[in-house]
Amino acid sequence: MVVFPAVMPAHRPFDWSALRSGAPLDSRAVPLASAALAWLVAAGFMAALAWACLVRGPWYDEFYTWHVTRPDRGFWESLRGSWLADNHPPLYYALTWPLRQLGGTIEVHRLASLGVTAAALAAGWALLHGQPRLWLTGAVFLLVLAGHEGALRAGSELRSYFLSYAACAVLVLALVAGWLEQGLPRRGQRIALWLALGVAFNTHIVTSLIAGALVLPFLLAAWLRGNRPLARTLALPALAAGSALLATSAVQVPRWNRQTAQFWIPAGLDAARWSFEYAARRTLVANWTVTLAGAAGALAMLVRAVRQRRLERRAEAALLLIAGTVLAAAILLGLHTLRPIVIERYLIGLVPALAMLLALALAALADRLPPRIAVLLLVLAAVNAAVSVTESAHRAAARQSWSGTAALIAQVQRACPATAVHIDPDHWNSWTMSFPPADNRPAFFAAYALMAQRGGFTLEPLASRRIAADCPTLFWAEHDTLRSFDPARITAHLSPQGFALDGVWQYRIDHGWVASNRPLDSALTAN
Repeated sequence: MVVFPAVMPAHRPFDWSALRSGAPLDSRAVPLASAALAWLVAAGFMAALAWACLVRGPWYDEFYTWHVTRPDRGFWESLRGSWLADNHPPLYYALTWPLRQLGGTIEVHRLASLGVTAAALAAGWALLHGQPRLWLTGAVFLLVLAGHEGALRAGSELRSYFLSYAACAVLVLALVAGWLEQGLPRRGQRIALWLALGVAFNTHIVTSLIAGALVLPFLLAAWLRGNRPLARTLALPALAAGSALLATSAVQVPRWNRQTAQFWIPAGLDAARWSFEYAARRTLVANWTVTLAGAAGALAMLVRAVRQRRLERRAEAALLLIAGTVLAAAILLGLHTLRPIVIERYLIGLVPALAMLLALALAALADRLPPRIAVLLLVLAAVNAAVSVTESAHRAAARQSWSGTAALIAQVQRACPATAVHIDPDHWNSWTMSFPPADNRPAFFAAYALMAQRGGFTLEPLASRRIAADCPTLFWAEHDTLRSFDPARITAHLSPQGFALDGVWQYRIDHGWVASNRPLDSALTAN
């Protein structure tokens, strides 16, 4: 997420009453309105993000992060034993590990996304400070990014995707600002670029490939145009970040090859195509005002290019972004044919590139509109963003989690304390556990134990075959994403294990289920 400064000139304060009075607006109205609205939307996004972080229930991938960053194991031991064994660079785990030393819950640690947001906002401020010509573009960029459904979904979970999103957002803004202003001369701008590339190259392997593909067209174009300072400005941090990635990849690539020989991501170009299509579609619907106005702005840029037989710098930046996006898609699709690598949430680093294309197109339209109309268009887009943020926050909070099944079990055991609760991750979760890395297995056991502790109910020892005499006996499984188990299959597994069962009643909640040896509604009514 990026934003820019609402800095008012020291002289001639802008008369905002002109908006109401009908008097003509001067040229400062649009950039000042852009900055003000961007800050408002950014504040609203952070409030919605904090709420979603605290109310959303945890899911398996978060338990995995929780397990491999546990504070009872040292940093270097965790790096060697778990983080380098994963299928992605270890940076996110390395950043999460110190926070885990402070204690707290998964929900509390998700709030680190607020720090990521604040850092990205600061980087955006550094990139656009003193360049009011770019404030409109930056504001629209922010409105689309904030309203994108994936932003709050990724930000409200203890995984690396939001860090990828923020890093790529700052990177895209730096690339476009550098191209439009023919350089990034200020120290703050260069620091923002270095940090964005360092994080984007070393957080998630798909994000690494996307970031490299986005940088390359801008770097080559700057070199071919003879703008060697800009080319060097882009090349140095890219080489440094790429070197760090190569250093960790030297250790990780052999493991990646072994661990993805059989993988859970669907193979085939058709599955990958749908991932790209969904990513693009969600960006287009994130802010309908921007999308429709952007379509008009793109047409205006095209008409001007045909008439003048040359491209304005804004159109050049858009074409370079398109080239980087196409290159990223080609690389990922090519790799996907060798080893499945593409799913929609992995493509979150491409969203900022698509959002910036819309922002550039709307800015082209705004240049051709009276200031009053441009400001009103911005206000409408900001309202659209606020609605999208609110809806996205509620959708994120309602996503599948382990909380539903745990709450049901807690309710049953509170009503009848002798209730027996059995788990069997080695069977119910055997499909997921069959995939490396090895931390998948202990992470499941830790997840069940954590949710039982949070719910205040007791789990039976794994060797127990106790059937409660006067209370329900429950069998609990989570993360059954393939919906593999029904009452018949559950009973067929449990009976040979030594459980005296004639059958079970199954209650599905999200991707989990609770099976009982008696109907739970009757049991709860009786107790």
